[in-house]
Amino acid sequence: MKKFFVWLFVFGFSFGCTALLVAMFFYKLDDLPEYKERQPKEWMLKQIHSDLSDVHFQESYPEFDAYVEKHKIAIGKVTIHNGIISYKVSATNEAFVGSMGEANYKRFLLHIEKLRNLIIKGAKLPNVTFYLYSWDAPTWEASGKKLVDVLDELKEKPPIFVNAVDSKIQKKYNFILIPDDFVTANRKFGYWIGWNLLSKQILKYNQEIPWSEKENELLWRGKAASPDRKRTIELSENFPNYINSKDIYNPIDKPQILKSIYEIVALNLSVSNFMNKKEQIKFKMLLNLDGCTCTYPGFLWRLLSNSVTLKQDTDNIQWFYPALKPWVHYVPVEKDMGDLLEKVKWVLENEAAAKRIADESTKFVKENLMMEDIDNYIVTLLNEYARAQNSAISAIKAAKKTA
Repeated sequence: MKKFFVWLFVFGFSFGCTALLVAMFFYKLDDLPEYKERQPKEWMLKQIHSDLSDVHFQESYPEFDAYVEKHKIAIGKVTIHNGIISYKVSATNEAFVGSMGEANYKRFLLHIEKLRNLIIKGAKLPNVTFYLYSWDAPTWEASGKKLVDVLDELKEKPPIFVNAVDSKIQKKYNFILIPDDFVTANRKFGYWIGWNLLSKQILKYNQEIPWSEKENELLWRGKAASPDRKRTIELSENFPNYINSKDIYNPIDKPQILKSIYEIVALNLSVSNFMNKKEQIKFKMLLNLDGCTCTYPGFLWRLLSNSVTLKQDTDNIQWFYPALKPWVHYVPVEKDMGDLLEKVKWVLENEAAAKRIADESTKFVKENLMMEDIDNYIVTLLNEYARAQNSAISAIKAAKKTA
């Protein structure tokens, strides 16, 4: 009988956590701003034109499509025609559920939902077809094979929209940066809270927690999923008066079967070393560290907070990174954390300069990276992409006629 009640508890708890995840994904908000057509900012056009400058278009990509279908690669093919959005991932969606997990398919759907919301809110999206990879990064091995390894096997390398990328390989593989699903989502709570709501929360916390009341320490919380992240924890242990860095996942031993349940609890209830964003903003310095790729929306909300962001120097980028300047919008830190303590001491010894950086980053986000700006970027990107695609295909067809 005792064993029965134990299993009943485990089943009930698991069901509750599953329901929480489902609620986080499906509980939508309807307070997204109406889309207002406007001239995109100069840095946006510069970034988009840079991404599209060396892209190689073809009329179609039959080899690539066949490979994706056969091997269940987690890439969606999206078509927008006269305001109607359709997509293909595979006949049974196994391209996502089978190879990358159900969460990846949900992340793809969040991108689709964003496009539909833009149309509903009045945006004019072009007639266009494109490929979208919704996982963290094309260089991350999530199911035994990286996307870049797949592309290396093929002659065809179609343009692919990605959330983040290693800037050294972006042009080689025809990758184009698009705002990520964590930013464009519009959920009430949970992983996909979305930037529209999160940005408002951060601005509210800024009003409640002035610079003068912040702790004189560097803070980082997250999963120690890389050597650099583990290094910051070691530095925190050696220099606790300067650095407060902890792994929110490792304080207790967890059986593998309970790992996902524990992580849900750790992220949604204040257990372990977890700290919510309001608690983190109480520190003058916030560290932005890459995991398997860029941390998003972590960099955005740290920049918006009235704390100074210390950013790890890596080659991983998102769509807005090139618009930011070190020592203007953030304090750069070596990739291996070799100068982290030195940079923390610099902030403490140069508080006025550090506060100017914090103020400048907050100002930049408020003027360039709010939800209306992100919407504007997506619409501009798709229109510029469609223009480049149509021009290239017309040139290919004309060449065939004269051949």
